[in-house]
Amino acid sequence: MKARFWLVIGLLPLWANAEISTPITTTLDNGFGYTILPLHADKNRLELRLQVKAGGVDEWDGQHGVAHMTEHLVFRASDQHPQGVMTHLHDTGWVRAKHYNAVTTADTTTYMMTPPTQVGLDGALSALSQMMFFAHLSQDDLDKERQIVLEEWRGKQGVASRMDEQRKSVVRAGSRYVRSTVIGSEHDIRTMPAEYVQRFYHTWYVPNNMHLLIVGDVNAQDVHAKVQAYFGQIPQKALPKRDYYEPTLTHQLAIKQLQDDRSGVNQVGYIVRFDEPHKHQDSQDARRQRLIDRLTLTFMTKRLQNESHFAAGVKNVVVRKSDIGKTTSAIGLFASVDKDSHHAGLQEIFHHAQKLKTYPITPDELNALKADYQQLLDKAHQHQDDRDFNGWVQALVITELAGKPYQPQRQIAKLNQDLIQGITTDDIHHTLLDWLDGTDRIVQYQAPHQHQPTPITQDDVHRYQTLAQNSTIAPPTKPTPPTLITPDKPDTQAVITAIKWHKAHNVYEFTLSNGHRVLWLKSNLAKDKSHLQAVSQAGFMNQPLNPWQSQIATQLVSQNTPKTYSQAQMEHYKKSHQLFLSFKHSERYLSIDGTAPNDKLDKWLSLYHHSLHHTPITHGFDDAVNGLRTALHGNANLSNVQNQRTQSLSTLRQNAQILPSDDELNTLGVDDLHRQWQHIQNAPITLYVINDLSLEQMTTLITDHLGTPHTTTALSYQHAPKSDTVKTVHFASLKEPKHDVQLWSSTPHAWHAQDAMTVAILKQLANQQLKQVMRDEQLGVYRVEFDATLNPNTHQIQSHLKFTTSPDKSAQLIDSAKSVLANLPYTITPQQVQTAKEQFIKQEKARLSQPQIWLDRLILSDRHYHSPYYLGQMQNMAQNISFEQAKHLASKLYRADDVQIFVDIPNHHKSAQ
Repeated sequence: MKARFWLVIGLLPLWANAEISTPITTTLDNGFGYTILPLHADKNRLELRLQVKAGGVDEWDGQHGVAHMTEHLVFRASDQHPQGVMTHLHDTGWVRAKHYNAVTTADTTTYMMTPPTQVGLDGALSALSQMMFFAHLSQDDLDKERQIVLEEWRGKQGVASRMDEQRKSVVRAGSRYVRSTVIGSEHDIRTMPAEYVQRFYHTWYVPNNMHLLIVGDVNAQDVHAKVQAYFGQIPQKALPKRDYYEPTLTHQLAIKQLQDDRSGVNQVGYIVRFDEPHKHQDSQDARRQRLIDRLTLTFMTKRLQNESHFAAGVKNVVVRKSDIGKTTSAIGLFASVDKDSHHAGLQEIFHHAQKLKTYPITPDELNALKADYQQLLDKAHQHQDDRDFNGWVQALVITELAGKPYQPQRQIAKLNQDLIQGITTDDIHHTLLDWLDGTDRIVQYQAPHQHQPTPITQDDVHRYQTLAQNSTIAPPTKPTPPTLITPDKPDTQAVITAIKWHKAHNVYEFTLSNGHRVLWLKSNLAKDKSHLQAVSQAGFMNQPLNPWQSQIATQLVSQNTPKTYSQAQMEHYKKSHQLFLSFKHSERYLSIDGTAPNDKLDKWLSLYHHSLHHTPITHGFDDAVNGLRTALHGNANLSNVQNQRTQSLSTLRQNAQILPSDDELNTLGVDDLHRQWQHIQNAPITLYVINDLSLEQMTTLITDHLGTPHTTTALSYQHAPKSDTVKTVHFASLKEPKHDVQLWSSTPHAWHAQDAMTVAILKQLANQQLKQVMRDEQLGVYRVEFDATLNPNTHQIQSHLKFTTSPDKSAQLIDSAKSVLANLPYTITPQQVQTAKEQFIKQEKARLSQPQIWLDRLILSDRHYHSPYYLGQMQNMAQNISFEQAKHLASKLYRADDVQIFVDIPNHHKSAQ
């Protein structure tokens, strides 16, 4: 089937190890399709994606969850591997989620493989062939696997999934997509017989319903021969007719209320559904129609963004468009509203819909849209079709694997270049009218939690639409382009008292007379961009700062703009110069992160200087105070259970917010916050920079833009360490039949770079062992998440374990997890450490192609070694990690006398501590 081509130009970054290659797509005589992309920069690296073009919608009525269960069962017994394909993979060095994985959607089932080097392409193709065509799918294996799938189902239960299903049932009403979730219900999973899975497998797992993607260090001719050998001998089979993808359009008005007592969403929407098969063809006319759609949607979005006045109780109106079938689409206008303002929100939607129809797009607006689009085309015309490995995989997944043959960016740009100039304002207006005047209409509304809004009726909708059609509507306000501001330089120049060059690391250290420092890593890795981070010891737990006041002060300064400049001017300044700047306030440090093109670095430094030294708090104070009142007394928009859960978890973790009393909050004034900020801005700052400018350029920039008065605030960190605790809290907050378990532990350990790397390696090994015991042996979980870090600020090895399980298994699995972690020093082997170390080194190589990583490591090196020492050691540091060192640190991932466990349980149980 020929496919559509989508313009994705301008979204792909320039990669450090970009390669130019050409995909080769072939179909075997039995209909098995495959695409090969040879890439040789990463030796022996391979990625495979095998997609079966069948998913949840292809199940028969009453057999829900079968597609997903099939995905699981094909990893079990097969002709060549009666003990299980997964067992064979593990025996040959594969690790689940690292080397193999799979996912089932409503439409497809995709198997993903990154074979270990020692296995190679043959091992991956052999396993896939067994899974696709020779799986046994026995009742015994199904009975075992359904326990894992039940835990996967359990882990997916929650407010997000419930609301997704409600929204899907509205917008995709009349289609198979609303029959069931892909995973099915608990009843489906528990009662499904093997015959259902076998029928699905033998119907859809046929070569003419598959496509294989192979990317990596391969020879194309060798791959052709291997694919033929593994997949070419299986006969094709006729597929059932598939005429069930599209919703049945009723051309009537439906009104639906959405509700969940755990959801805080407060919204009303007006949705129109329509079928447009002519836009989904591979023709120049269809391509033109899709381009018109893109411009129309952008026009509507910009018009709504320019609106600054909405009715009382209405916060905004936005537009969204999505595919809801193979050829069916939906467009919706959605208003965020206050608790009892759904009727006002719907009236506002109809008002703005009528405004869009009454005042069509102007030639100037269309030309502006075309100019923005032309910038994308210009980039695509220059694209060399070079990407790094991950970029190529992504590009082919969204084209070849989605049934859309890959085309080079230049070719796509040429096709669209011929179309863009011929699009007229009438094209945009007629498309907008087709959308908004559609006859298949839905009004959906949702109030937060258990609040019951005033119902919306058919008469209400008709009355509000008629009112909008008959009212006099003022023309849209033309946005005034903000004036491009030019912040002044500091009143005084900075005086550089010393420059030290760390030659081995190419780091320059500038000492300034006002107490500030600059550490500059000169590197071409950053290309034409500068990455920066300004750090001071003005963390909110440093005296003489007031912890809660200093946090509010930082928050509000970051939200306000330098004096004499409006928010619009400031945003325009940052956008036009491609500047990014953000504040981060932690217990120990204040950090200001940023990026800028090298030729705009002076603009960033001006922005930084004015943000730090010339930004008064003029708005946001009342909202911040109300936020603190909420923290003190609970959020009225949350249930009591949720507020109590937050408080209980904070108490357990000993990290409750440092909050003011009511009296302190009532007497707080803006001047108090300005005094806090005065302390913060006067703390000594070290500016860390990575770029490839010259020494002369950097010296000039530092002298011109960092000339602030001499620092005066001396800060000292006074926060007392948390006490060791051993405690378990059960809290009844869940609606679902599950236990959500979290476990924390920490062990004092001075930060050292090599030790931090070792902990990262041990984290992988701990995850593997936890999954082996808790999932594969005990069949008690689907997903286990274990994280461990050596925190450079607290000098602790901190670990965090999360999993979801059935209520009757949680206590046993907690004990099992403790046992795995406690015994880790005695169960890891030298070979496991070596394999994990090799994987870490491979990942580290990829990380070290990112300038931001070098900047982060420069900061760590300065903070802990008072020199750039770490930069010179980090590339080989992991190589020197010994098995003895790993065993020693493994004993610190879990400490029995410092462990906190929090278990969310169903709320029909009594909360106990």
